[in-house]
Amino acid sequence: RVGDVAMATRWMRQMQESDCAPNGITYNTMIKACAQARDANEAEVWLVRMRENGFLPCIVTFTTIIDSLAKTGNVNKAEVWFRHMQESCVEPDAVIFNSMINACAQAGVPAKAEWWVSHMRTSGFEADMKT
Repeated sequence: RVGDVAMATRWMRQMQESDCAPNGITYNTMIKACAQARDANEAEVWLVRMRENGFLPCIVTFTTIIDSLAKTGNVNKAEVWFRHMQESCVEPDAVIFNSMINACAQAGVPAKAEWWVSHMRTSGFEADMKT
């Protein structure tokens, strides 16, 4: 089921017990399950595990974690992961910027949302209907 973190965790354990090592796709799936369950903290745990096990997060990974944090209005953590994304040499896209703007809207900080719109534009992206 969508967002069933407990079931996804059981599958991950079964894989590992069967000597089937998880890969980047497996970790992204775990992160997505946590995000769909609106459990941003657990999504962060899986992202850290992903890195610890030698897998590099991609734009999908960062989009999932940032969007999860945005839905709860956690601007500060979303910004931390945005910086991690940049430090990982992963370029932001319009979806990530929209998630950052959404985080600001959820948190009720319009001035910060405006800053993200400006940053989006200076990064070469135009605001769209989702923005």
